[in-house]
Amino acid sequence: MDKYIGTIIQNEKHTPDVFILKITFSGIENFNHIPGQFVMLSIAGINNEKGIPAKRAYSIASSPNTKDHIEICIKKEGFFSTALHNLAIGGKINIEGPYGKFNLLDTTDKNLAFIAGGTGIAPLISMIRHIANTTNFKHIDLIYSVKTKEDIIYHEELKTLSKEKNFKLHLFLTREEGATGRIAKESLMKILNGNDYDVYMCGKNEMI
Repeated sequence: MDKYIGTIIQNEKHTPDVFILKITFSGIENFNHIPGQFVMLSIAGINNEKGIPAKRAYSIASSPNTKDHIEICIKKEGFFSTALHNLAIGGKINIEGPYGKFNLLDTTDKNLAFIAGGTGIAPLISMIRHIANTTNFKHIDLIYSVKTKEDIIYHEELKTLSKEKNFKLHLFLTREEGATGRIAKESLMKILNGNDYDVYMCGKNEMI
């Protein structure tokens, strides 16, 4: 099990309830991970109700091409995420990993469909960033569900990617005026249109 001490270099509000941490590492030059993996985070002195050090798993949002830091996308919704949110620049954090087998397959000859809900975009944006930086990908459809336009994580980056002819963003807004509703089977069938895709999904269990 690999363990590191990380240092916060960015703690930035991104949407009304999501913030992004960028973390560098002490003692190593490069951190290596596979797109889709996660790390376990803990903070010295932050314990659970049983007095045991609290740990939480968070997907790595940065591309493996970024070696000097990792990026974590976090929804502020509990005592641990609040503690992370309160970390100042220069603050220390314990990191274990990377872990996980939800990994990008080496099948760049196929169409790729990424289906995400909320912060489920995190491991998928790592995959998308990696593909965009390293391969001539065939075609990507990102099918992304959030409450409102304000809740779209990485909105500007996704808009820039959408200018590429082989990348298409499909937004499903569930609480916006004129909302398109949740992702449904009929919508997916229309988008994928019977073509051959590798499909990656991440979000709440109900969505999956």
